[in-house]
Amino acid sequence: MAVKKYSLKNDRNKYCSTHTQVWEMASTGQGKTYSDTVLVDEKLMEMIEKLFSALKCSKYVITSGYRTPQHDKIVGGNGSGQHTKGTAVDCCFYDAKGKIISSKEVSCIAQDLGFKGIANISSKYQAIHLDMRTSGTYA
Repeated sequence: MAVKKYSLKNDRNKYCSTHTQVWEMASTGQGKTYSDTVLVDEKLMEMIEKLFSALKCSKYVITSGYRTPQHDKIVGGNGSGQHTKGTAVDCCFYDAKGKIISSKEVSCIAQDLGFKGIANISSKYQAIHLDMRTSGTYA
């Protein structure tokens, strides 16, 4: 599998996985689009779908996917992290009743499935960062 390159303008509503459209992975924020290019790792999408199934989700919401280096720096990154490669997402998972699944639970199942980059990113344990790094330690 590889990182696929999409055009936000041309592929906006195209699905890059069963539950994710290209626009959800685009480098956007605060009313700004940072790039027409959207990088999406196929393996990441496959793993997110496996996690979706394992959690018996009703949905997940991606709050951040691909980021340009400029966008990554604006939100506090170093401009060269996993988001800039299309290999990371920040998201929330929802159960069958529409309630957010704790990132504590999500992180345990994500680790069991083989994610290497896992981090809680909200003080209420509602959002999680997941990435496809191949080495290193858990965050």
